[in-house]
Amino acid sequence: MMSARPDPELDAIFEEVGDLEGREFARWLHAAPHPAAGVEPDPRFRYELRRKLLQEASRRSSAGPWYRRLLPSPMRLAASAALVGLLLLALAGIAVFSNREGSNQQVLVQSPLANSKLVALAQPITLTFSQPMDTASVEEAVSIEPATKVTYRWQGDTQLQIVPENQLAPNVRYQVTVKPGAKTTNGVPLQKPAVIAFWTAPTPPPTAAPPTVAPTQTPAGALSGLQRVGPAGQVPPVWSPDGGTVYVVGPGGQLTAYTLSGGSQVIVSSGVSAVAVGPQGPAYAANGEVVYGEEKLQVAQPLAIGFQGGSLEVATTQGVEAADGSQLASFSETAQDAQLSPDGEWVAYLGASGNLHLVDLRSGQDSQLGPASALGAWSPDSSRYAYPDGSAVEVVSQGTAAQVATVPQLTGITWTSQGQLLLATQTGLDLMEADGSGLMVVAQGSFQTPIWAPSGQQFAFGRSGAIWVATLKAPASPSPSPAAAQNQFVSQFFSDLENGQVSEARALLGSQAQQALSGLGQLLSGAMLRYYVVLSQPGTEVVRVVSGQGSSETATDYTLNLVHSSGGWLIGGISAHQLTDFGSGPEVLHVAVSQSQVRVSYDSDLNPTTVSGVTVQGIQAQASYDAATRTVILTIPGGLTPGQTYTLAVTGALQDISGRSAEPYQLAFVGPSSGAGSPTPSPSPTG
Repeated sequence: MMSARPDPELDAIFEEVGDLEGREFARWLHAAPHPAAGVEPDPRFRYELRRKLLQEASRRSSAGPWYRRLLPSPMRLAASAALVGLLLLALAGIAVFSNREGSNQQVLVQSPLANSKLVALAQPITLTFSQPMDTASVEEAVSIEPATKVTYRWQGDTQLQIVPENQLAPNVRYQVTVKPGAKTTNGVPLQKPAVIAFWTAPTPPPTAAPPTVAPTQTPAGALSGLQRVGPAGQVPPVWSPDGGTVYVVGPGGQLTAYTLSGGSQVIVSSGVSAVAVGPQGPAYAANGEVVYGEEKLQVAQPLAIGFQGGSLEVATTQGVEAADGSQLASFSETAQDAQLSPDGEWVAYLGASGNLHLVDLRSGQDSQLGPASALGAWSPDSSRYAYPDGSAVEVVSQGTAAQVATVPQLTGITWTSQGQLLLATQTGLDLMEADGSGLMVVAQGSFQTPIWAPSGQQFAFGRSGAIWVATLKAPASPSPSPAAAQNQFVSQFFSDLENGQVSEARALLGSQAQQALSGLGQLLSGAMLRYYVVLSQPGTEVVRVVSGQGSSETATDYTLNLVHSSGGWLIGGISAHQLTDFGSGPEVLHVAVSQSQVRVSYDSDLNPTTVSGVTVQGIQAQASYDAATRTVILTIPGGLTPGQTYTLAVTGALQDISGRSAEPYQLAFVGPSSGAGSPTPSPSPTG
């Protein structure tokens, strides 16, 4: 049976001339099967052919149907069939030709990182092509600036993962270009270069390796109120918002609410695999279903439950779903375990590869951070994530992971309500600041997977197959070191400028700096794209401000002379030096000065045979190169003289792996003093 699809305009022509048989015949031809019926004609050809036929029919309609005038009446039906058949054959032939031409259509190149800000440093760059590609020609056509050593991984012949051998550099605009030499499997080249640009997240300035220290002992009486709650299975316990109730999943999947006053209530008798607490009470996953009050969602393989603005969301092995079943984000690899942030805007998951991922549920961006031995914990305000990698404690902030300490036999991490980290080891509990300082022993014994209450000083933990709670009177956070306080002050100044709070920024300036700032229009123009510290010494900070648009970014190094005042820090002086041809070659990102070394970090992978292009003027330094961190290390025999001013010099002899030469650059610095915290003269970078 065939279904004749009406064509209103064509039908109107037949009806106008009174040829109803012709109309039915046209419908029949329209619906008749044809060998080329599966070929989709070029839309432009179809439109143009139909337009001309209708125009001609309309023109001749006054003298009767146009085809009747052309054909003798006895042969009308047969000839019409032949004529239309020829038209259909011609149409099919042109459609096939058009589709063949379609293989020459422009190849589109897309990337989830395109125009992204704060891209994590440890992740591949993914390119997706609209047509199957000749992979060898694509790899030859790819270029990356700044120059970066990479390997290539293909998913079929349409998706390419560009994997940096080392992490991407922080605070950098990357541009990936696929040149027209790239071809499809049919040999069709790109018509024009495809350009993908993105910006990486900042990271704390390079520091010495986090120490492995013996923690100091917490004062007696810090830990108290040990109390056994009830039997536990494998699911971590969850606190109520007021810290008065602990929800525990037992060995058989039984969900029980235990109040600290001594009462208990069984909520579900068995099968619970995940639990969370929302504004209206507990939500749980059991037997392929997520239940929250009257809501019931059918969810395959739920891993974690969370809430965003009071609305339920569920993490599965493939992504995160909202309460209405819509997909909030998809994971780039299958998840083994997941944790939603307290505000419900992020999810951390451990992939099948053993790598930790963070996903921004607002944008859907999936950032791979690197290997992790287990999931960790979100800070109470969802701004940071701490997790273990063997004995290393990693803290993620602004999309970038940094190792803050090494704690042997680490088995669990939780954040206190004061923003400290409580660490479980195989022998006891340790406590430290989020930057790794102030590590101390809380207690000896078995404390498995500690979970801090949202308020107060209590935490839950596992021991001997049961959940216990205890109270910890954590000591107050120590005052920040002079260097940390100085860095925080400078960060506040530039953050105010970045957010347009000029009056607040001016309040941090002394009188001389106020006058100098008036002549530094770039800082006040609102054109700042990003900023980062190039050099930090007591009393002095050199901060680079990048502005501009796209590939035409410009950069200026601002030297800030810092002084103490009755109200804290003030910027006593500020000067500027604009960099020449910023981004045209390898750029200095950070300079760290110690008694015997000057470490110069770059945005590009360097040619190690050219590092002699980095020197300290007047000093016979031994230059070496750390490829993993893109750092030139200048070792000074005999060390630097405290208080003496030196000049770091970079010449065009330094090249990256693409053969681009560095622009000449100089930066003055001071030999570090054996005393801590005293201001030093302000160095100024010169061209």
